[in-house]
Amino acid sequence: MARNTPPIRPKDSLLRYALLVDSDSAGMTNSLIFNDGSIEYFGISIRQNFQYALIDNVGLGTVRISYNRPGIDMSLPTNGAKTLDAKDALYIEEEVWGIDIYYETASTVEIILKSDKE
Repeated sequence: MARNTPPIRPKDSLLRYALLVDSDSAGMTNSLIFNDGSIEYFGISIRQNFQYALIDNVGLGTVRISYNRPGIDMSLPTNGAKTLDAKDALYIEEEVWGIDIYYETASTVEIILKSDKE
């Protein structure tokens, strides 16, 4: 006997995990805000905060990372911003609602987000 239960889709509940990839050229800044619906993940607007984040610079360039501090100028070394060289990673274990990435040189960044919410 077949089950008639509809599948649970991520839009029906909060996302547990998300993998985002961002890349840009030198001198560019990208802001990723997770709780305003501006980012889509497999066709679903993300509207939540995440408890954990792993930011991995998988490219060959250098990037500067800041989180939960929108609008700061990261073109120069700044308190609260972390510089990641090629193949470096940053692990954040607190609530994250936004990440700013400044590309000192062209690179690619992978961001893994995890939520405690179900």
